[in-house]
Amino acid sequence: EVEKTAVELAELYVVDMLERKRLQYQGTLGQIEAKISGLAKNTHAYRVAMLEAQEIEGKVLSVNKEELAVATKRNKEIEKRLSLLANTSKHTKEQREEYNKLQQEYDSNLSKISQLQGEIERTIVELRKKTEEIFIDFVEDIVGTMDEALNAISERVDDIDFELEVLELTDPDN
Repeated sequence: EVEKTAVELAELYVVDMLERKRLQYQGTLGQIEAKISGLAKNTHAYRVAMLEAQEIEGKVLSVNKEELAVATKRNKEIEKRLSLLANTSKHTKEQREEYNKLQQEYDSNLSKISQLQGEIERTIVELRKKTEEIFIDFVEDIVGTMDEALNAISERVDDIDFELEVLELTDPDN
């Protein structure tokens, strides 16, 4: 019989799927913003790229809100557990280790919560700015098209006026 020995494995790494999503969205957003910088304003392509960027920023906002909710919920759970470990003078070794670990996680989460709140607010402001910029760009495109049309009409009217003046000078009886 072969004796099996227990092999101690390293602690399993926990994947932060929300962080992965956010990083993917931020990478995509960076690519779109680079594309936008090369496009001429007052064009359909520019506005479409701005809408794409806005869509991705909306996804980042959603992920950040979800992460904020998770971190806030976790801190509430930690608060409950810490309240049970409040009498620090009577801790066992294991309780003290748990207490210290929970306090560190709580502090780390507070930092993350504060950072996420700032990112959420910045993203909301960016989404508003992009909406405004898309609208203004669209209006400027329309105004530019109308100006071109009015200038063409004005030039044509000037040409007709000139032709009438020439006709009047060359054939005054007409």
